[in-house]
Amino acid sequence: MSTHARTEAGDPAEQRRRRTTERTGIVIRAIGFVAVAMIGFSKPPGAPVLLHPRREFVVAALVALVAANAFAFGALRSGQDDRRYRRCGIVQVVLDTVAMVALTAFMSALPQAATWPLMLMPILVAAVRLQLLGTMLTWAGVSASYAALFAFTPRLYDRPMPVDNLLAGVGLGLVIALLDGMRSRAAARYLAELHAARAELRHQSRHDPLTGLGNRTLLQEHAARTAGGGPPPPVAVLNLDLDGFKDLNDTMGHAAGDELLRIVAQRLRGCVKASDVVIRLGGDEFVILLDDAGLDAAHAVAGRVRAALAAPADIDGTAVPIGVSIGAAVGGALEEVLHRADAAMYADKATRRPRR
Repeated sequence: MSTHARTEAGDPAEQRRRRTTERTGIVIRAIGFVAVAMIGFSKPPGAPVLLHPRREFVVAALVALVAANAFAFGALRSGQDDRRYRRCGIVQVVLDTVAMVALTAFMSALPQAATWPLMLMPILVAAVRLQLLGTMLTWAGVSASYAALFAFTPRLYDRPMPVDNLLAGVGLGLVIALLDGMRSRAAARYLAELHAARAELRHQSRHDPLTGLGNRTLLQEHAARTAGGGPPPPVAVLNLDLDGFKDLNDTMGHAAGDELLRIVAQRLRGCVKASDVVIRLGGDEFVILLDDAGLDAAHAVAGRVRAALAAPADIDGTAVPIGVSIGAAVGGALEEVLHRADAAMYADKATRRPRR
């Protein structure tokens, strides 16, 4: 089993970790079920004879193991539902604790039996799934259960449990809870930071650092998705090019040009839906991918863009007019639509006088 990490549930590495955790737990519980059943209901050759065993404890342990595996199968099916997966993990730790407490109560029939190692298993499981806080809570529950067994063993078997079992179970359980809980928390933080770093790198590789808009890589990913098998999904594209941008760079400098691009990017975001994608291809050229839009909707968005860019941009106290040429195209594979939108944009530019 691996340490539980607060990573994105859809991440493939996290999905593999969760599947490995649940499958390993299922196998271990299945082996434990067979071993408990053999100990409780049969006497293999050479096995010691239990004195006055209480079979109801064996039944409780078997039921808890079966129930824990049922939740493990549920966790496998709900691996991408983070909240449900965590709830399954908490229930599994509780059921594993019940199984070990019941088995410890049964094994206490053996005189001088060292039952304390059984009480450490739920703590180890909690360290895997619940990190430090959950591990300490599990230790507290296990210790309370073990203390109750210590108190009631004379009534169950007419003799006391060795006090060494209680001291070893509680003391070593605390050490393990602290060490494994802290290790689990540290590993979880490391994995979370690693996942965040990967997500940031992925974002940077798909977005323009100047404007924060998507870049050519993001556009290519959209093109690859639409180029799959079957008919291409309908897509509407606006291709935009700023008029007079080179003159602005020449007269006011590249810093002013960069500021104008940031202003344009902000205004473009305000013209589209959250599901639409705005991309800076490079220089002063932009592309807008419209989600589920026809030609009329594309022209409506183009009108909003022209209105949004009609107001001059304030750059270092200077009102700079923003001229834009826009081409729209709808239908077909994305590469084809982009080509037609580009041609329409140049046709629009040819009919417009660049603003300076």
